[in-house]
Amino acid sequence: MVIALLAATGLVWSVDWWESGVYRLFGQTTRPTYGAHPAAPAQPALGTATPTSDPTDRALHHLLYQHPTTWTSLDLSWPAPDSKNSHELEGYLDYAGGSAWHESDTCFHHTATGALTYAERFGQKSTGEKWRNSNYPIHVGTIGGWPTRVLVLLGTLVCASLPVTGFLIWWGRCPKSKAPRGLAPRLAARPRPAARAERQPA
Repeated sequence: MVIALLAATGLVWSVDWWESGVYRLFGQTTRPTYGAHPAAPAQPALGTATPTSDPTDRALHHLLYQHPTTWTSLDLSWPAPDSKNSHELEGYLDYAGGSAWHESDTCFHHTATGALTYAERFGQKSTGEKWRNSNYPIHVGTIGGWPTRVLVLLGTLVCASLPVTGFLIWWGRCPKSKAPRGLAPRLAARPRPAARAERQPA
């Protein structure tokens, strides 16, 4: 069961039709495009926000206060020059919300002001999106803490031992060759000389 789950979650990254099939299994006919939204303008609209010298600090402050006591990891990255959203910071926040899924929010902030321009909340995601969000933690065993880590460790050890145990079984079933006739010991075929009676003193 563990090995099958590891294989199923691993195929998501290499086979597109497999990922699409899992989405359909959860009732979603199309694969969502994460972060898809209209690109932010180079300059914010007048009256909505004022530029600041620390847009990164403002974006970090916003992310941290979304889940101030339950967040577990945070990532904030500047856009690449050729990115579609070249004027937005992308923030990714993991947190422990109490569900069985791997919970995270994705937020975009303007590079000039640090103001929020778009957000994908975990509670607004479909079941298929929640599964895709949790696929990596399921694959590596971090989804349920140390119990699932131990299960994945044992499963991977079993997989790693299969080639070794298979070779040993094959080697044990191979017919063993007999020693050449010329090298067989001949001492057992030779008659032992009769023991001579010792001469008794007169």
